[in-house]
Amino acid sequence: MNMKNSTNQQYLAAAFWAIVLIAPLPSLSIYLAWLNELDQYGYIFPLFLALIARILVRWDYQLRMPSDRYALGLVTLGCCLTLFAAYRASPWLSAIGFALSGTAWLRNHFSSAEDHRRLTYLALLLVMLIRLPLNLDIQLTASLQRVTSKVSSYLLDAFSVPHYLRGNVIDLPS
Repeated sequence: MNMKNSTNQQYLAAAFWAIVLIAPLPSLSIYLAWLNELDQYGYIFPLFLALIARILVRWDYQLRMPSDRYALGLVTLGCCLTLFAAYRASPWLSAIGFALSGTAWLRNHFSSAEDHRRLTYLALLLVMLIRLPLNLDIQLTASLQRVTSKVSSYLLDAFSVPHYLRGNVIDLPS
């Protein structure tokens, strides 16, 4: 009887996570297609492949229902955001809901290694999926480009390499 109960728990967990993680996919696909058009987000699909590969390599293949308050809170917030995103027709909110639900799944599942650590650290890859509102990501990218150009110029000065810094472009003599 215990084996049957364990199998039922596995089926229940599989059905639960399938509903929670598949629900935002239609709107998420629109968001990802839109994001793919932006040059600075060309890493999204390789990022997804890396995330899936990491999960498949690290996961212990035991499906579990949300068990602690953090996982329950994340999945509840993710589902509420997904529903609100459907109401508002907002692919961006749907992506946030998917990231929260995915983080809850990762928090609730463990590594197959001997230490059985949680897979929550992989949620950082999901956070990279979310674009900052109000084009703050473009402003952040521009300021980081200016900083790296200046630092590169200082390093070239330290090594006595002649160069000319023009905006974010470093010209080296031929």
